[in-house]
Amino acid sequence: MGYRYCPSRITAGAVLFRAGSSQGADDPLEAELRTHVAGGVVRVDLAGNHMSIILDPEGAAALAARLKPFLDGEAGARKGEGV
Repeated sequence: MGYRYCPSRITAGAVLFRAGSSQGADDPLEAELRTHVAGGVVRVDLAGNHMSIILDPEGAAALAARLKPFLDGEAGARKGEGV
C-alpha cells in the first residue's frame, strides 16, 4: 500500500502562540508553519511556560487577552497589530 498523507497548503493564515523566550526570526516551528499556510503566520509570544500559561490564573488571563482579538475577528489581529 504505502500511502502517505501529504497535506496541501491552506489559503488561510495561522496564529502561533509561543511560550517562554522566542527564537526570534530564526524560529524553526514558525518557519515550518509558513510552508503550510499561504495567508501568513502571526506569532504571539507569551511569558511563562506551557504549564504556567494554563494553570496560573495570571498566565491564563494573559493568554485569553491575547487570543480574544483573533477569535473576535479583529482585522488588526490578523496582521499581528497590537497583539
